[in-house]
Amino acid sequence: MKAKIIALSLACFFSFGLVFAAPVSAQVDCGSTDLTPVQQVSCGVQAANPNVDPADSESQVVRVITVAIDLLSVAVGVISVIVIIIQGMRLILSGGNEKTTKEARNGIIYALVGLVVVALAQSMVWLVLDRIS
Repeated sequence: MKAKIIALSLACFFSFGLVFAAPVSAQVDCGSTDLTPVQQVSCGVQAANPNVDPADSESQVVRVITVAIDLLSVAVGVISVIVIIIQGMRLILSGGNEKTTKEARNGIIYALVGLVVVALAQSMVWLVLDRIS
């Protein structure tokens, strides 16, 4: 029950962020007075270094975030598979001991919930990156 509440609250938290994610346009009028914070940063980068192409810097940021999320997802996936194998062995070797069986079963459930949370988080990051690029 506690794991369900945690998973639901994480899903709501990440979904809430999708509502407020605003797309970033490549053409920004830096002379305007009503710029969003993202546009102000883009104008500041252009003023500091006029040789920087804002579209190229945005694509580099997207690439870095994509690589980081992919690496974290692979790491969590490998760790979850290892935990599932270890807990499966504990379940097989429990010898009917209720406490060990319950602990092993809970470990498998937590590893699977972790995989689901990582998959949802990765898909939400992809949605946000698609929206801003």
